[in-house]
Amino acid sequence: MSKKALMHAAILAISFAPLMVLAQTGGIEDFIEGTLGGIVKAAIQFLMAVATLVFIFGIIKYITAGGDSEKAGDAKEFIIWSIVGFAAMLGIWGVATFLVEGLGFDTGEIPENIYN
Repeated sequence: MSKKALMHAAILAISFAPLMVLAQTGGIEDFIEGTLGGIVKAAIQFLMAVATLVFIFGIIKYITAGGDSEKAGDAKEFIIWSIVGFAAMLGIWGVATFLVEGLGFDTGEIPENIYN
């Protein structure tokens, strides 16, 4: 077996290792609620903080622009784009929450028999 084929086999085995762990720990529901939910929550919190900082930066730029219309226009763009960012993130969060709750991942329990 060549080094290249051995390397490909090792990468393939490593890439399937998380699936083997998921099979032992509770399945895809736990993965979606736990790991992916935590990553999405942290990403949303980070992006909201960035959008807040951009909004504050835009306000400070607008205040310090004095009477310069070019600087005031740049500041307005910062403010508008931060508001667009807020709206996009809240919309994505709302859709994701709706889909997760609609698919039943947020119930905390797995039904024993769905046909009864």
